[in-house]
Amino acid sequence: EAKLAEADKKVDWTVEVAFLQRGPDYSNMASVGVSVPLQWNQRNRQDRELAAKLAAVEQARAEREETQRMLAAEIRTMIEEWTNGRERIARFE
Repeated sequence: EAKLAEADKKVDWTVEVAFLQRGPDYSNMASVGVSVPLQWNQRNRQDRELAAKLAAVEQARAEREETQRMLAAEIRTMIEEWTNGRERIARFE
């Protein structure tokens, strides 16, 4: 979504060509159209949509990293408990 929002900032030229075959009372028609969006002062424009999408990407990345840290801590705790359990079993034996 962030890449799509960023792509919206780029100029998008369009060309349209049409041919219409009309009824016997009218002659056939051909048309050509070109559309060029004019983007004035592009450097100074605020793009709230792009900023919001980039913020969402950054938030998702931060949440993923936090989840990874939390799971790594849980795994370290489990390994310590397992190691302690093995040591206790060795002492009992």
